[in-house]
Formats: sequence, C-alpha cells, structure tokens
Amino acid sequence: MPSSVKVWSCSACPFAQRVRILLIANEIPHEVVEIPNEVLLGTQSKPKELLEKNPYGAVPAIEHDGLAMYESNQILQYLEEAFEEQGHYMLGDDPKHRAIIRMLMIDADRKITQFYPYMLNKDDKKEDELRSKLEEALQFIEDKFNKYKGPYFAGKLISLADIAYVPFFERLVTVVEKRKNVSILEKYPSLHAWYYNQMMHYEPFLKSRTLKDEEIKTFYDEYIRVK
Repeated sequence: MPSSVKVWSCSACPFAQRVRILLIANEIPHEVVEIPNEVLLGTQSKPKELLEKNPYGAVPAIEHDGLAMYESNQILQYLEEAFEEQGHYMLGDDPKHRAIIRMLMIDADRKITQFYPYMLNKDDKKEDELRSKLEEALQFIEDKFNKYKGPYFAGKLISLADIAYVPFFERLVTVVEKRKNVSILEKYPSLHAWYYNQMMHYEPFLKSRTLKDEEIKTFYDEYIRVK
C-alpha cells in the first residue's frame, strides 16, 4: 500500500489545483489541508504549518515519506516518479519525450500566466498593450501545441503538460473572458478544442474544480480589488 501524501492547498489557487488533479488522476492516497483563500488575498496570515513546509508560505506544498516539497511543477514530477507503479505515468516514456513535457511545463509558467497582468490591469491606457502580450503568449502556446500534433500538449496521450496548463485556461475562460467581455480563446482553434473537447471531459480535472465558475469569479473580483 503506497504511503499517503499530505498536500497543503487553496481551492482558488491554480498552482495547487495542478497537484490535486494529479493526485486524483493517479489515485494517489492523500490528505488535503485546505488553506483559506483569504491567505491568497493577503487578508489572513499564512499558517505556521505551511511555512514549516514551504519557507515562502505559498501553496501547494506536500509532505511524503518525511520529504517536504514546494513548487507545483516540481511536485508533479516527483509524484509521477514516486508513484510510477500506480500505472498512470504522465512524464513521458523516454528521455526525449520527458524533456519535451518538462519544457512545456516551463512554458506554462512563463506564458499562460500572462493573463494575470491583463486581468489585474486598472489603467485603460495599458489595456491594449497587456492584451497584446497575452495574445502573443497564447499564439506561442498554440504553435507549441500544434508542433506535437495533439490532441494533447505532448501528443496523443495526456501528460503533465496538460495538467500544468489546464487550471490557468479555466481561469482565462471563467474570469478573464467574462470580466473583459471578450472571447480570447476562440482565436486559437487548437487550444480551444483542447480545452473544451478534451479537458472539459477529463474527470480528474472536473473533480479538482472545488469552486463553481461564479465562485472563482467572485474570488478574483476580490483579488483584483486588493492588489
């Protein structure tokens, strides 16, 4: 019987959601310690227990077999290797494929997170510039996606790359598009099809969505207000 993983998570945090998706997908025994979303907003102090696991005080953090870890993409890779016997290996089946997936995960953190400056913007003079940067990032991602010929980011099978991206696309669709009254994702047909035809039918992702669309939007409305 594999040892259980303890994970510190916030329901509104896309980085923490990545880890919850993988734990569900690979049926890894785990216990979730739910950190209030007010910690993300900065209106509540970071719990001492979280700071003991992650000196930066951010979620996600995990503890497994006496090892404490933080940074979501590092956690995803560790869990894939530590629980490989679970039979859902999503880190690639050879060194080249693993390298591709790891690079896509890096791209996720550097590119899709461009939605934050656009979403948080309160200066009308910067609106077009920030939207343009987001669209450039999405075009970069669309081109990368097409390179590996789908229907998933790294090819025919779902991988850690898809898990790294999907919580951010959820927020792009449920928060950014609705707040800005735009249909950004429609401009990128491959990404649009991946999100709606693949990931919106992927049970582990759906189970990881502990907040309804309106609850996510309400959280980010407050996030934007306080930032």
